[in-house]
Amino acid sequence: MVLPNGRIERLQSQLSSNLPVDAFELGPLTAPPIYEYEGGLVYRRGYQLEIQLINQADNKILFRLSFFQGLLKKPTGWRQGDPDQKFRNEIPAGSEYFVEGDSERLEYNPIYGVEPPIALRISDEVLTDQNKLKILCKLNEGTLVEKLSAQLHIINCDQKIYSQNLELYKGQDWESYEVNPENWPVGDYSVELYPILSKTVWEEGPSVTYRHRKINQAGVPISPLSPWKLIRDTNRQALSITDFRQALQTWGDTEVDDSDWQFQTTTDGVSLISANTERANPLALTLRLQGYYAVLPEC
Repeated sequence: MVLPNGRIERLQSQLSSNLPVDAFELGPLTAPPIYEYEGGLVYRRGYQLEIQLINQADNKILFRLSFFQGLLKKPTGWRQGDPDQKFRNEIPAGSEYFVEGDSERLEYNPIYGVEPPIALRISDEVLTDQNKLKILCKLNEGTLVEKLSAQLHIINCDQKIYSQNLELYKGQDWESYEVNPENWPVGDYSVELYPILSKTVWEEGPSVTYRHRKINQAGVPISPLSPWKLIRDTNRQALSITDFRQALQTWGDTEVDDSDWQFQTTTDGVSLISANTERANPLALTLRLQGYYAVLPEC
């Protein structure tokens, strides 16, 4: 069996007259699909399963069946395929795709597709503060089990630095687990979720990478997703405006029209809200600052 990430697991048994039939435990099949970009197309790769019957006398293959996990209209599970073809589904942008050699357009339904039964992600707060690390997980829609035991691990250089036993229930919203990485060394950390079936822990569940970086106090991020930062000029003090009523009284050049703008008290100060979203007259603040400044609004 080939997992979506390319890892190969081989299970074999020797059949004889005394053992004409045998069975293999394939595991929970919970590894998420892998996406690849090639030649302007996006490919999605799921599980591959190949069954072979080999004559040990001459190593000749007497029988072979190959299956791959794909996208179908109905939940038929596995689909037999050519063992020599690429086990990939071509997924153009959107929720539809074309099957090679087939003129029929199929709609992708995640319940019947290759989405894993377990969802794992990191909360959005980590984009603005890397120390606000929350691990989120749940059972996806269409999962067959009503309840699943699992182990949550965070691994760095093959060393588990965090472990948590948990229970996931079908239909339940995201389970959240807060972790404080503030004192962790700089590096990449693998967050992995291992399902437990019949008291066996299967290390083939979903995973996500958390990157802990050295904080540059002089850096000013333009966006949480920006790959670069502005460098702060430490010789000049930053100006932060949280009370817009006071700011307009101090630096304002125009009168505030109540039909266009309204003040609202917040936990951080006084915000300014447009009451006329279509044709609100602009307001001007003359701050009388010298040099170049980056203006970073927070909404």
